[in-house]
Amino acid sequence: MVAARREKEVQETTQIVKEAGVEGIFVRTDVTKEDDVKALMKTINEYGGIDYAFNNAGFDEAEATLVEETSSDFDKIMNVNVEGVYVI
Repeated sequence: MVAARREKEVQETTQIVKEAGVEGIFVRTDVTKEDDVKALMKTINEYGGIDYAFNNAGFDEAEATLVEETSSDFDKIMNVNVEGVYVI
């Protein structure tokens, strides 16, 4: 199971899993959206749990220096990088 916000970027990974002879699925998940995370957890439970997890959700997409970033930029970064890890 591959969970991510953007399917296009993980299609290759999902395909590699399938080519290895294992069922591979993509679950669209935005870690800043609690409903997405709940749906992911439901899917994980349907498959019997987690054998391995690699949580690499995080970013800083602002094109400004730290001094120039807005509180909205900061909130978005914290929602993904901190809260997103917490809700998973």
